[in-house]
Amino acid sequence: MLKELSNAFFELWSLLDFQRKRELSFVLLATFFTSLIELINLSLIIPFMASLVGAGRYGNYQSTDLISKIISPKSSAELVYFLAFAFGLSSLFAGAMRLLLLRLNARFSFNLGADLSLMLFKKNLFLSYEDHLNISSNLAIDSVITKTNYIVNNFIFPSMLFFSSIIILIVTVAALSYVNFAIVLFSFLTFSVLYLVISKTLQKKLYVNGMKISDSSSMLVRILQESLGNYREITINKLQSYYIKHFQALDINLRSSEAENAFIAMSPRFILEASGMILVSVLAMYMIKHSDSIETSIGVLGIFALGAQKMLPMMQQTYASFCQIRASMPALKGILNLLRFDDVSHLQHCISLPIAFKDKILFKDVSFSYKSTAEKFVLKDVNLCINKGDKIGIIGLSGGGKSTFLDIFLGLLSPTSGYLSIDGVKVSTQNMDDWRANIAQVPQNVFLFDSSIEENIAVGVPKEKIDLDRIGVVAKQTLLYDLLDISEGEHIFGRNLGEDGVHLSGGQRQRVGLARALYHQSKVLVLDEPTSALDPESESILVGSLSNLDAEYTVVMVTHRQSSLSGCNRIFRVADGIIEEVNRPFGAY
Repeated sequence: MLKELSNAFFELWSLLDFQRKRELSFVLLATFFTSLIELINLSLIIPFMASLVGAGRYGNYQSTDLISKIISPKSSAELVYFLAFAFGLSSLFAGAMRLLLLRLNARFSFNLGADLSLMLFKKNLFLSYEDHLNISSNLAIDSVITKTNYIVNNFIFPSMLFFSSIIILIVTVAALSYVNFAIVLFSFLTFSVLYLVISKTLQKKLYVNGMKISDSSSMLVRILQESLGNYREITINKLQSYYIKHFQALDINLRSSEAENAFIAMSPRFILEASGMILVSVLAMYMIKHSDSIETSIGVLGIFALGAQKMLPMMQQTYASFCQIRASMPALKGILNLLRFDDVSHLQHCISLPIAFKDKILFKDVSFSYKSTAEKFVLKDVNLCINKGDKIGIIGLSGGGKSTFLDIFLGLLSPTSGYLSIDGVKVSTQNMDDWRANIAQVPQNVFLFDSSIEENIAVGVPKEKIDLDRIGVVAKQTLLYDLLDISEGEHIFGRNLGEDGVHLSGGQRQRVGLARALYHQSKVLVLDEPTSALDPESESILVGSLSNLDAEYTVVMVTHRQSSLSGCNRIFRVADGIIEEVNRPFGAY
């Protein structure tokens, strides 16, 4: 377990940037300074209690006499007042430093949590396309939001409290040892052994509960996504009770595990507090029997009572933090595993300069197989040339390799063998981003934001920088004026489309997707089943829009509908990984 924890800490340390490491150093400095203040505060207990009971010394220690020589009080009352003031002031200062340390620990922990969330978000955005296909969206959402919050509250922040509590506890025990080393050592070892036995006994239970919490939270995100994303099917088929029962079972499992871990973390406090009171009682009886001075015995007991008031909460805080750390290890492992994924962020340019496309796009001996099925080739020795201005139609049965062909064309996948070249320039991992700068894609299901039409068309452009004249041009090209019943020349696109374009029909959604592609003036348009959800009239309008594009635009369109190919000058059939050009009429797919 210690090796597992140390590896996790070292891996987290490696993720810290310079600013976070500097912030952590400042927290550690504040921790040591707080410990010093606590030491001063505890050191003042001895002379303060001695002055109250009129005893100048405990055993061989003459702390009260020493302070009397330094300040030279005129009376014993003046000494008591001075020590009371000094003890009260040091207690106030110690409390203030503890608050400051808590604030610093919390700030560092949640700043680190923000860093982890951003790292995970960037990691998901910059994953290779093949890795992206293997990670479910609910896992990504759960990791970026739910599990990161859980890690902050149950690993990072408790770890900071754990180390600060350990340091302050050591200082407290050292200060109390000044009074009676044997008794303090016995008390500290007794409480420590009790906590160690409890933690050793229950650490497996904490870990198992942590796994339940991690798994249940992931499943809850999945159920929430599925239920909200399939509202119509759930309503029509009356599946509400099924999802509610499933959600309730997982939520109860998660809450029960959290409740059990909370009980395990907090329950020893009451046992140890009761044990502490018993220990003080036994110590009192022992000292009364063996001490010559009742005043000295009362003073020592008072010192131990105040010391225990500081020591026991620190031990409880250390134990509770350990429980939280142990329970959060499964979630932390999941986070760290995701952060270990290779990404392509180092290949991205701040500003992409498009590869010049003036002549042709060439697929030369291109074959492809996925890593998970390396022996099975999805595409086999593809050789084809697309000229600038071509309107290409791609047909074929499902599973034949059309989507993989598009992914390679888009620079999302690299060929297993062979290459893709643009005017003689080979597309590689180093310049894929430059090639993509030429391309705009209109997917089968156009994703729309819960914002205005112009923001959906000019996606990625700040609202204040949207070119409304350009919006008007592409709206005319794609007949959005007709579809949305807006007079040409009027820029009243401010209407909100609703979540995922709920207020638009399938044809209107596709038209907005095409307008989005044209707005960014990309000269290569890739359309993946753009007419699959359209009625014949909407399909005819969309195909007409594509046909009206000038020769500067090169279009590659995947479709199952022969009617959608009327605007294409070349047709390719994909079957069993083989791509061949066909002439009209091309018959069945």
